Amino acid sequence: MDFTTFASNFRTAVISKDFDDYILYKERLEDVVKSHPDHKTAIQYLSKKDPSETNEYLSWMVKQHADKSFSEISKPALLSEVKKFHAYKEHLEEKDITYYDLATLAEAITEHERSESKKERERRAVSSTIEPLQEVEVRSARLYQITLKLSVDRKVGYGIDSALNRIRAIEGVTIVANDSTDSYLGKNIILARIKFHPLSDSVRPETYVRQMLIPKINSSIAVPGVKVLEMIRKTLIRLV
Repeated sequence: MDFTTFASNFRTAVISKDFDDYILYKERLEDVVKSHPDHKTAIQYLSKKDPSETNEYLSWMVKQHADKSFSEISKPALLSEVKKFHAYKEHLEEKDITYYDLATLAEAITEHERSESKKERERRAVSSTIEPLQEVEVRSARLYQITLKLSVDRKVGYGIDSALNRIRAIEGVTIVANDSTDSYLGKNIILARIKFHPLSDSVRPETYVRQMLIPKINSSIAVPGVKVLEMIRKTLIRLV
């Protein structure tokens, strides 16, 4: 297969997926409008903010919004819980949002966050005891450093410290430091200085960064709420 044919097939597949997602998005939106004709304004707002981008959670959100028990809950607060569910659901016992109402969903998320916070504290305690040994081990390996500009969503995950700890847990990463912090549209923008050693001598540092480090950071499961905005030019250097 020549490159032109491959590119054409790839483009067709991408367009097909996007089209299927769009159809799903429209069908779900129309179904919810039919079921809740008195809540069109809320439906439009929640549909645009649905973290699944295919209105996977729209019906549930509108149902909670229409429920008199939760009538005082603002739409942004409702969305905040849904975004957390979207980020955490693979770690929750019940992964179907229809299992919950708003109250039980909030309880499940809070319990998960408490559990994760405890695990982070325990991991830091263990790391502090074995760090000297780790430093000795990496001295004999190739050690590199790069600076990445990251966006940390305040409404997802557990904040900057937790995000940095999760990045430290990525295989090959040894040290992560935050050089600066700024804020923009509800998100923290940080410059993270990351030291790492590739997983084997055959892996180039650029390959590790592009194929291992950045995809892991961008993963909503590995590092919730964090996205790589930019690789800062000329910061990839070898330390050892």
